[in-house]
Amino acid sequence: MAAQLEVKYINDLKSLVEDLEIDTVKFDKNNLTAGRRARGISMKIKHMMTDFRKDILEETKTRQTEKLNGGSKNVENTTENTENVVEETSNVTETEEVVQDGGNSSSNNKKKKESKTKKSISGKKSKK
Repeated sequence: MAAQLEVKYINDLKSLVEDLEIDTVKFDKNNLTAGRRARGISMKIKHMMTDFRKDILEETKTRQTEKLNGGSKNVENTTENTENVVEETSNVTETEEVVQDGGNSSSNNKKKKESKTKKSISGKKSKK
């Protein structure tokens, strides 16, 4: 994608800067219409740079996602792994409760803590 960004933006930007330079020189020689064209070109450059920044940010996020997923793994595998971690965490929480209470915890307390754990874990899952 980097090569695409270079072709897409750099060549157009060079052309616009050349046009801006020509019209700025004409404006300095008292050509008011050239000043209007220079302002228009500067707005085109501004919009192009805004788009450029968005594309760079999008490409950066894509590359980071690919890096986190091991490059070739797909998103479905990541979702399955996340769901497995949620289930394992829930099981660990239940075991910890039994150990802390010496095996005497009531089923109501266990259910309340289990539901809180699932909610907090699912909240963390949705933030990613």
